[in-house]
Amino acid sequence: MKYVRIIFTLVVILTVNFVSCGGAGEKKSDSGKRLIQLAKETLEFIWQIEESEMRYSRKKSPNEWKFAYQLKRVEVDSILGQLNDKIREGRFFEKPPEENLKAKVFLHAAENIKMYINITNADITQIFSGSPPPAFDVYNSERYLKTAAEELQKFIDNENK
Repeated sequence: MKYVRIIFTLVVILTVNFVSCGGAGEKKSDSGKRLIQLAKETLEFIWQIEESEMRYSRKKSPNEWKFAYQLKRVEVDSILGQLNDKIREGRFFEKPPEENLKAKVFLHAAENIKMYINITNADITQIFSGSPPPAFDVYNSERYLKTAAEELQKFIDNENK
């Protein structure tokens, strides 16, 4: 009888542990889903930045370029504010060990986008007094935006498998 109780107790303990591990898997899944959603939203920021630069390139003329440039800067500053919110939220997922690596991949890509914005969205109207500033920064776009887009897309694709 004594052995039956011990075996029964072990079975109950193991069952409780397996059930609780199943619940932790769901939480991991939920946070993983949220990280994927953050990555998708952050990927959209890259497209918004590129659209803003395209609009500026179409609207810049010798006489009206300062207004078009300032409008582009305001649009990109708005994107930067939203990006900072996503980065703050992504930092929350750095803490649990099971989501740490995924969060770091997301944060690296988001920080690349932030770096691109900080480099290219400076007020350079004083430098370019006669002609408009260039609409695109090809070097930094390749270095930061393209890399971030590839990282985010790869992250999304890997997590959706």
